[in-house]
Amino acid sequence: MPKRLPWDGIPIWVITLNSEFPFQATSAKTRSIFTVTGMADSSGRLSNMYVVVVINGDELQLPLEKIEPINVGAGTAQAIEDWKYWVRKGYSF
Repeated sequence: MPKRLPWDGIPIWVITLNSEFPFQATSAKTRSIFTVTGMADSSGRLSNMYVVVVINGDELQLPLEKIEPINVGAGTAQAIEDWKYWVRKGYSF
């Protein structure tokens, strides 16, 4: 069972992510470049963070830890790396 993150609510780095959409990214699964358009609606699944991506004209949702951002600001890159760190440690919301 995942451990709970050591804070309540949405951390400030999530707000940092919202300030830089849209941006380009890739993932090991798709092996192609796609556009990340925003955070996915998290109602009903607060255990993970998902982003909305557009791949070949289709909107999909991917777990935030599965994307590799391309040419984003330092704050956004750090926010995504922070989330990946927490996931590797076994934490969730």
